[in-house]
Amino acid sequence: MTNYEDEIKHIIYQSFLRKLNKQEKETLTFWLSESEKRRKWYSELTHDAAKLSEYLKHYHEAINSRDKTWEIIKNGISPNYEDFKPNLLLFFQQYWRIAASILLIMGLSFYVYTIKDSENKASLLYNASIDQFNGTYLTTEDGKKINLEEQDKDNQGNMINLSRAEMNQITNSTSKNNLELQSIQTSAGKQVHFELTDGTLVWLNTNSSIIFPKKFNNKERKVKIKGEVYFEVASDPTKPFIVDVDDKNDIKVLGTKFNVQAYPENRNIKTSLIEGSIQLSTINMLEGPILLKPGRQAIYQVASKTKTDNKSPFKVQSLVNPASTIAWKSGVFSFDDKTLKDILIEIGRWYQINIWIKGEVPDKLHLNGEISNEIQLLDLLDALKPYGITYQLKKNNLELKLNTSI
Repeated sequence: MTNYEDEIKHIIYQSFLRKLNKQEKETLTFWLSESEKRRKWYSELTHDAAKLSEYLKHYHEAINSRDKTWEIIKNGISPNYEDFKPNLLLFFQQYWRIAASILLIMGLSFYVYTIKDSENKASLLYNASIDQFNGTYLTTEDGKKINLEEQDKDNQGNMINLSRAEMNQITNSTSKNNLELQSIQTSAGKQVHFELTDGTLVWLNTNSSIIFPKKFNNKERKVKIKGEVYFEVASDPTKPFIVDVDDKNDIKVLGTKFNVQAYPENRNIKTSLIEGSIQLSTINMLEGPILLKPGRQAIYQVASKTKTDNKSPFKVQSLVNPASTIAWKSGVFSFDDKTLKDILIEIGRWYQINIWIKGEVPDKLHLNGEISNEIQLLDLLDALKPYGITYQLKKNNLELKLNTSI
C-alpha cells in the first residue's frame, strides 16, 4: 500500500468524524472527482449506517488486515451486508464493542467544536447521591414496601411490566382504604410500566417516583411525580387528570399522551406533548395557564422564581423528534441532538455513578445515535474514545478527561 493510499484511507475515516482540515477536504474532493464509482460509494456510506459501520469495522481492524480496507475503497465495492441490517438496535445487539466505538460516529449531522485541555482539578458534573432510590418498590402510606421486581414474573431486561390485574393484586394486599396514597419508585438502571385504576398507562424512568391514590375520587385524578414519567391518560371528561410536578408545576389533562422530565439536577422541567392537549400552570404565573399543542415542548426553569410582567415562566418550543423524547420507555438511550453534557448526566443517572470532568465541555456540542440501555457501562464509554476522551472508573466515581480537538 502506498503512502497516498494510506493518506486517502485516513482522510475518509476523518471525514466521518468531521475532523478534516482545509487541505484534507481538497484532497478528498479531488479523489472523489476522479471517479463516479467513488462518489457513489462514498454517498452510500454517508446515508447507510450499516455500510458505514462495516467500513469502520475494517478500518479498526487495519492493523491485522490493512489491504482489505483499501481494496474496498479503491474498487468502490460494497461488502456483503447481509449480516449488517440498518436497524441500529439489532446491530448493537450483535456487535457491542464495535458498536460502542462507532456509536457517536454514526450521527452524521453533529456540530464540531474544540474541547480544550485543562490541568485543573476535576469538577463534579453529576452527583449520583442526588435523590437516588435504592430498589424498585411500591410503598404504602404506612411505610410498607413491596419489591416490584419480585412481582413481575416475566421480568426481562430493565423494564418491569405490571398488568392491571397484577397492580390490583398488589394494591389490594396493602389496605382496604381506597383513598390511601401509594408511591412507586425506581432505582438506577430500572424502569416500570403499569396501569392505574382508571386505565391510564404509566411509564416510570430510572430514579423516578410517582404518588397516587389506591383509587381516584369522584372529582379528579391527581398524581405527583419526580424524575421522568410518560403518561397515556385514559379519557374521562368528568374527571380531569392532574399531574403535580414536584410541587412546581401542575399539568391538567382530560385524555392525552405526554412526557414529563423533572430530575432535580436538570434545574428545569420539560413537558413534551405527543398527542391531545394539556394545560400547564405554576405559582409564578401572573396570567392564566398555557395550552400546549401536540409536537410542542414547554420548559420551566426551576431556578427562576422571579415574576416577570407579561411573560410566561414557560418557554415553548417545537419537538424536533418526538420519538426520541420518549425512546427511553422502549429501553433505548437516544442521543438525538443531545449535548455531550446531557449525555454524561444521563449515563451517571442510569448507572448510578458520580461523573467528574477534567477539561471544558462545550455546551453546543451535539451528537446523534441510539443504543439499547442494556449495554455495559464500559462499552458505552468506549464510544467516547474517538473524541480523545479518556476515563478512569474507581468504584462509584467516573473521571473523564477531555484533552483533544474534535
